[in-house]
Amino acid sequence: MLPSKPTVVTPKNFDQLFSDEALIAEFATAAEEEEYEKLDSFLIHLIQTVVTRHFGSGESNQPHVGEDWWPNHTRYIDTNTAQFKVGFLSDLHQLLTDDYENYRFQICVYEDMMEGASYVGSMALYSDRFVIEENLNKALNQQTEEV
Repeated sequence: MLPSKPTVVTPKNFDQLFSDEALIAEFATAAEEEEYEKLDSFLIHLIQTVVTRHFGSGESNQPHVGEDWWPNHTRYIDTNTAQFKVGFLSDLHQLLTDDYENYRFQICVYEDMMEGASYVGSMALYSDRFVIEENLNKALNQQTEEV
């Protein structure tokens, strides 16, 4: 289940808030950095498991899960509007516990992922809340009303 009562913001405010809330990991040793990388890589695996459960194993049917490594406790997922479903988001949210409680997911939604001009909006999903752009919130509300 998704956290209740999202913070709904304009796209400009989303970008600022998202940037301001980045939790950048600092490493005192190479071993600490290696441990972070290992944990981060396993989260990608967990996300892929959720993606496959919801959308099958065909890459063309799946959201894109970014695998770039950056120590900001964030994993990035691109979806199209058909993939942006409450059940999928709820299952992703369930990953944000224990070792991943301080992580967040940025989910960017497009009408067509191959066409960048079809951007609908973004959301940031945290363990205890989510922040969502106005346009995307409308789409999520319509979906929730249909359930």
